[in-house]
Amino acid sequence: MALILLVEDEHLVARTFMRVMHALGYGCAWASDVASALVILREQPVSLIVTDVHLGDENGLDLVERASVDHPAVPVIVMSGRLDERMRAAAHALGAVQCLSKPIDLSSLKCAIEEHLRG
Repeated sequence: MALILLVEDEHLVARTFMRVMHALGYGCAWASDVASALVILREQPVSLIVTDVHLGDENGLDLVERASVDHPAVPVIVMSGRLDERMRAAAHALGAVQCLSKPIDLSSLKCAIEEHLRG
């Protein structure tokens, strides 16, 4: 079973996404900050990362950059409620494979996950 790492600081949003991922048949690990996400990446075989950009005082793009260097085979999907072209370009330049705007349509999230897990 593929393991998806969800990095989201809003607990309600995280719980909703995790329910969707489990319903789709994927395992899901959750981190609310960059440091916790990096620990999970070191300790578990993650197949895909889905991260928010705005993580409290942290920037999810820092995770995108670290993951692309330390775990280049793991695709990263970025999501944000304030996604503009500059942020999309920065996310892609750092290694993100896709950017989704919040609020995220669950069918779009499902399609993005399936597309990047199939490789």
